[in-house]
Amino acid sequence: MQIEMTSALEDLGVQPDTLTPADRASLDRDGYMIVPQVLAPGQAAAMAARLNAIALAEGENAGKDFHTEKGTTRLGSLINKDPIFDICFLHPRGLAAVNHILRGNFGLSSITGRAAQPGEGHQSLHRDNATVDSANVLWAVSDFK
Repeated sequence: MQIEMTSALEDLGVQPDTLTPADRASLDRDGYMIVPQVLAPGQAAAMAARLNAIALAEGENAGKDFHTEKGTTRLGSLINKDPIFDICFLHPRGLAAVNHILRGNFGLSSITGRAAQPGEGHQSLHRDNATVDSANVLWAVSDFK
């Protein structure tokens, strides 16, 4: 049974007014929107601590289930590692933003972690997937500088 996208999004809390007119304008004009303090400080701290614990537990294998990168701590398959990360793909504003960008034609690809080490981990502007339209939702769980 195929679920119609609008119904699925409604079931996940996405309503026509989930995005403000300013959110939509930012997505259309800039290609992104910023939602400050979408996570409570305690929730963000718990997610950051869990990412650190996973990285420590995986050690030299961290990221090998997705992608490794010099100068960063990468973690893959977070969807399978702790339900604390479920908000990353279930938050109504994130879903509404991706839906706005991709016009109702999307699915989840992955939930991963990327932490650049001090003075390292710089990236050039790039597209994650050159063959499929895609959108990313970035969750900053610690100071983002």
